[in-house]
Amino acid sequence: MAVAIRQNSRSFGLFAALIFLSVACPLFYRLYWGWEDDEVGTSLSPQEVPPAPALAPPVPEAPAAEKHIPEPSKSSALSSSSSSSLQVSETLPATTSAAPAASSAAPATPSPSSPQSSSTPVPSQLSVEIVVASTKRENTSWVHEYLPDWSHKVYVVDDPNHPLTVPLNKGREAMVFLTYLIDYYDRLPDVAVFMHAGRYQWHNDDPNYDAVPTLRRLNATYVRDVGYANLRCVWLIGCPAELHPYEDELAPPPRPPGYPADKPPPLPVRPDGKPLTTHQIFRQAFSELLPEREVPRVVAVSCCSQFAVSREAVHQRPRGDYVRFRQWLISTHYADDLSGRVLEYIWHIIFGREAVHCPKAEDCYCNLWGLCDLKCTQDQCEGRYKFPPSAAMPKGWPRIGFEGEERNYTEPFPLTP
Repeated sequence: MAVAIRQNSRSFGLFAALIFLSVACPLFYRLYWGWEDDEVGTSLSPQEVPPAPALAPPVPEAPAAEKHIPEPSKSSALSSSSSSSLQVSETLPATTSAAPAASSAAPATPSPSSPQSSSTPVPSQLSVEIVVASTKRENTSWVHEYLPDWSHKVYVVDDPNHPLTVPLNKGREAMVFLTYLIDYYDRLPDVAVFMHAGRYQWHNDDPNYDAVPTLRRLNATYVRDVGYANLRCVWLIGCPAELHPYEDELAPPPRPPGYPADKPPPLPVRPDGKPLTTHQIFRQAFSELLPEREVPRVVAVSCCSQFAVSREAVHQRPRGDYVRFRQWLISTHYADDLSGRVLEYIWHIIFGREAVHCPKAEDCYCNLWGLCDLKCTQDQCEGRYKFPPSAAMPKGWPRIGFEGEERNYTEPFPLTP
């Protein structure tokens, strides 16, 4: 019996050991290897996901460095008249200036493309008004179409019924410009731009002789700051020394007995019988227009009576001065072309510039139109202006060239229908 009890005890112990191992081993396994049952996950529900750390605000980019515009030259400027009392000449004016040889002879057809520049004029909120001298036959629609943000004053010199006309069609564009300054002296914009009627003209400082690109690029802020700017940067024609009043003068004859003292002296007569030139009468005309000033020894300015001027520059003179200048145009004995061209070489002096106003071409293109990356000499920049073979633009220009050839021209500012 004792043996039986001893055997039963061994069986019970073995059974108990098996029970213990069946429970303890899985528990040990789970504790050692970790919980990997499907029902025990490690991902969090969406509402338990911690918010991402806030990002630091982006660092603003440093503003681009402002392009330096050179200080304006301390010399002065003017333009030339080829408008019409206003009529168009088929021949280009000759010049006595020392002009660069490369510019004096142009190919039959200038290149239709112009150098591009990443520089643009300084934006401004200044008021700008364009003043145009025209005749009834001239098309000035381009002024309204391509400069819609500017105010427009288009004068018609040979239509007495036009709302903007002149007291007498004499003196070419000078009569229009002076009439505007008189009529709007107390209502001037920040900047007034004085132009001839045609969009395409031989003297426009553009590869296609086109006024639109230069006007659309005009830096009105620069004009406001300097007071007066000629709209032609190339020196040909007018610079560096166009007129020598004392050397060029053809003195008028003595006044005959009984000649009215309040009238201009009789016109000089050339020994060869040819018409007088601006050079020959400039000294006398200057003394009549600006008697308070000594006649300069040299006068120079790039042609051709197209310029921009600030209100402040106009107001440096009383309104009466402009009335007197216009009366001189009306009453002078000088022929229409001479009287207009005299003013052409005096505008810059009237508005406060020195008698010789020939700024470096590089500075002029950069300051006035934002074209600051051109390859230039003192008097011209590559790709900007070439002297044309004729003052009259050919029919079909700018698509058709001076020799009747197709120029493959593309309108730079196509209008929206």
